[in-house]
Amino acid sequence: MPDSRFAQFGIYASILLASYAFYKLYITPYYLSSIRHLPGPPRKSIILGNLPEIVAAEPGILQKEWLDKYGGYARYHFMFGVSRLLLSDVKAVNHILLSNPYSYPKPNALRGELAKILGKGLLFAEGDDHKRQRKIMTPAFTWPHVRELTPVFQAKARIMLSQWLDAVATEAESAEPKGYAIFDVSLGLNRCTLDVIGKAGLGYEFGSLENDDNALAKSFQSMTKSLGEPSVLSFAMMFVVRALPFLALIPNKRVEVMRESMRIRARESRKIFDEKKKVEQERMEKSDSSVKGARDLMSLLVRSNLDSSLKARDRMDDDEVMSQMTTFLLAGQETTSTAATWTLLRLAQNPEIQTRLRAEIVEAQAEAERQGLAEIEPETLEKLPYLDAICKEIMRFDSPVSGTIRGVAKEDHIPVSTPYRLPNGEMTDTIHVMPGQSIFMSIYTINRNETIWGPDASKFNPDRWFNLPESVADGTKGFLWAHQLSFLSGSRACIGWRFAVLELKAIISVAIQHCSFAERDEGGTEIYARSFLVSKPLVRGEAKAGTQLPLRVSRVQKAQ
Repeated sequence: MPDSRFAQFGIYASILLASYAFYKLYITPYYLSSIRHLPGPPRKSIILGNLPEIVAAEPGILQKEWLDKYGGYARYHFMFGVSRLLLSDVKAVNHILLSNPYSYPKPNALRGELAKILGKGLLFAEGDDHKRQRKIMTPAFTWPHVRELTPVFQAKARIMLSQWLDAVATEAESAEPKGYAIFDVSLGLNRCTLDVIGKAGLGYEFGSLENDDNALAKSFQSMTKSLGEPSVLSFAMMFVVRALPFLALIPNKRVEVMRESMRIRARESRKIFDEKKKVEQERMEKSDSSVKGARDLMSLLVRSNLDSSLKARDRMDDDEVMSQMTTFLLAGQETTSTAATWTLLRLAQNPEIQTRLRAEIVEAQAEAERQGLAEIEPETLEKLPYLDAICKEIMRFDSPVSGTIRGVAKEDHIPVSTPYRLPNGEMTDTIHVMPGQSIFMSIYTINRNETIWGPDASKFNPDRWFNLPESVADGTKGFLWAHQLSFLSGSRACIGWRFAVLELKAIISVAIQHCSFAERDEGGTEIYARSFLVSKPLVRGEAKAGTQLPLRVSRVQKAQ
């Protein structure tokens, strides 16, 4: 009799599970989803949707193919019957990012991951919490404050440059000198930008260019490595753990690395924060306006948060302030080092562009020295026309982030530029979305849209910035910087964009004066991108080596 009951229970459970699976995998996407009428690619897998082909492709490429085929909006299938809205229509994007940023928060699953990695800082916060945090942080990222940090950018870049030139000199002393050294430039750039954000962002010396012994630096590097490359399995685990939270308690290598990294970061961040808070409180008690406080971003943030004019309810608590430290590290280091890495690749692939840029930088440096200055001043660095064009083109062509994801907090109708026909024959110029819907906005597609940028949109061409077609201004209204979406737009735009752009210019200007870069292999090295939080380069056929950019590096002779 008991066996019969167990058998019955098994049958009922199987029927219930099969019914739920049928509902989620078939009924929901094809009959209940508010975006079911939109065009899009066919589902490749009943359970995994289009995810396997997305993961297999380079960041942004597949989404651009779909959007080019179906228009500025499409529907594709994510895992477990989830339909995701895909957008590159600028009218729709502006509706989300500019007009209604807090009605389209990051999805809960993504916010949960961000909280684990970064804490409850600016990238995690939504709504009133985000407004409150951003208001306190904004003064630290104004142009006058960022300009003061330029010497830090240049000093760290000089240390990196010295190491590169030492490598070239060592090769020159070998038995069969080639006149150049081959090494992975991304390694030096990663360490340089980490040291920059340490000093300029936290007022803290990582010293990663000189050694690898700093506990906080090592914990941060371990964390980013443990995140790894997105895979079908990693996405599946995110879904499963969200549904069954107790699974997160099961030990595994990634979780252990993350926990240890978080423990070290919490300890070291607390030390840095407590010291800064103590210094600022003592300075404010003295009420001596002639005594200037430290100018790093964290000191400015702590100072702003302690301002007596700020109401208690508007202040950040200690955990929120410390969460900004991790946010600074991740957002400030990963994105800039990646942009600088892609810049050196494009210069290596285009020697005539590299030569022209070097001439501009060398002349600017000579002018600075004639004025008795050791480095190019930030105002000059910001306005050098060809350097500016190259940095804008890199962020357009090789944006470190290929897209951004949002959820839907309340029912809405998103306006689109091109009307489409509903199954009942009616035409509409809006997309109906319901709470729980996820939306992927393709930065890659917008930045390479031929309708906006012209027929050479998929070509690296800095000269386009000296004669932009009218379609660029018309097609990118509302965008934050340089007619592109790389720093997003609206109240959720990247708060540190000035910092990132000036740091990129400083690093490239220092490196290009004294180093010449060429592709590693005579016939060119095949480089492709994979997403590791940001889009990083790998060498085709050398995936086991991980992300890298090996280049031929030689010393620029004075005659040049």
